[in-house]
Amino acid sequence: MIHVLYGHDDYSLKEELNRIKNGLGDREALATNTVEFDGKQVAPGQLLDACKAMPFLGTHRLVIVDGLLSRFEKGAKTAKDSDE
Repeated sequence: MIHVLYGHDDYSLKEELNRIKNGLGDREALATNTVEFDGKQVAPGQLLDACKAMPFLGTHRLVIVDGLLSRFEKGAKTAKDSDE
């Protein structure tokens, strides 16, 4: 399942993310199966690998990419652009 959380209200975004986490069961098991990326720097291969990985001693895997949509906004610079 894919959820896209978007908006300028950080509080509401965090609350919705917590609601999603609570719906996935045991928070301790989920913590070992959660990976977070910075959307401005994550490589497509890294993201794909994280999404394809099986959960370890749990039923769910959570992949969070913070700021991925801003990478596609007009005029946005990526890590690759800043190296040039």
